[in-house]
Amino acid sequence: MLTSQANTDKFFGSNNQLSNSHVNYIYQDRKGYIWICTENGLNLFDGIKFKVFTHIANDSTSLASNLVLSVLEDRSGNFWVGTTDGVQILNRETGQFQKVNLAYRNITNFNYIKCITEDSNGHIWLSTNHAGVIRIDEKSMNAVYYMQTNSNICSNKINTIYEDRFGNIWIGSQDNGISVLNIDNHTIDNYACDPADKNSLSSNKIFSIIEEPSGKILVATIDGTIDAFDYNTRSFQRNYIPSIERAYTLYTDSKKNLWIGTDGDGLKCYNFSDKTVSTYESELINLDMREAKVHSIFEDKQHNIWVALYPKGVLMIPLKDKIFKNIGFNPFYTNKNIGNECCLTILEDHNHEIWIGTDGDGIYKLDTDRKVKAHYKDPQFAPDVVLSIFEDSHNRIWIGTSCMGSICMTKRPIALSRKICIATIPK
Repeated sequence: MLTSQANTDKFFGSNNQLSNSHVNYIYQDRKGYIWICTENGLNLFDGIKFKVFTHIANDSTSLASNLVLSVLEDRSGNFWVGTTDGVQILNRETGQFQKVNLAYRNITNFNYIKCITEDSNGHIWLSTNHAGVIRIDEKSMNAVYYMQTNSNICSNKINTIYEDRFGNIWIGSQDNGISVLNIDNHTIDNYACDPADKNSLSSNKIFSIIEEPSGKILVATIDGTIDAFDYNTRSFQRNYIPSIERAYTLYTDSKKNLWIGTDGDGLKCYNFSDKTVSTYESELINLDMREAKVHSIFEDKQHNIWVALYPKGVLMIPLKDKIFKNIGFNPFYTNKNIGNECCLTILEDHNHEIWIGTDGDGIYKLDTDRKVKAHYKDPQFAPDVVLSIFEDSHNRIWIGTSCMGSICMTKRPIALSRKICIATIPK
């Protein structure tokens, strides 16, 4: 069955212009360009082609490291790039990078900038893998350093930073839970996993933090559950979204759906209204999402969802209502397969189930979820080649064939002319 090309998933890999399939982060700037951070350069996608920025030996104006972890365009238009060799600002007119010099006492090697975010006051926050968190004033470029040696921060190994609606800065660590910074009163509250306390974090390995529409703070722990922090009780609810394992990244789209990227268990979507979780299955034949590692998710200005599949590449999912939905052969999702033969005729019956006649593979029947309910290919009553399908006023299904005449498919025997073949539908 055909599908609209403009509304079909699109995949970008290393054999499709992308410089590397190990993708760490995806971002869209205010002009609409897509930036893809890979382990072999920074990719800029203009909607048609890619431009790749890489490290050039002995060129201080090139990318500091080819292993790119994060990017951010701040409110002033500065474009920040975090790599395994510190942070730089890219001049997009010249294509040159300028290193941001960071130094605190005897520490000058601030590497592995995994997360860059801007708070509501215009401050830039950087996470590092061994030197805590850095806050930079975008105008003066003065930096404030939060480390275990000079503050009450939970760890120096930081994965993620998030600002909540109150202006608090949530800092998720690799090994020791969460620190919450209150900038106004200069206090830090720490939260960690306590096996004896069910109202504590389920794990100390924090990979993503986000605020849901109700105001609760959701925390993705890669070896625990998705936990929810309630400001009223100042406690966590473990397993807030059931049946989610290895949560790596969280993202809320414009329709208030929560997209959940896992580290080896595919892509999930949580509906806050009916509290249901669905697993995303791509329509692309050669892309198996069941054990995908999803390291980044974001929604672009056209409401398409971009997904970083590590180490496969990038998947773009059109989020807008699809004009056509593809129903065809896919080796990974057999309950949606209708074979790989041509479709000659289609009927929707009174139960809103779909009957599909093929050229060589019999008849497929799809339920209301458009999954295969039955496949009729028994030579005793179902032909290989089906030219037409019709439902009469008694809800009987009539089949027009190329070599077996007309066939009436019914749930109970009926008396008809000898020129018409009668087939009882199997249960």
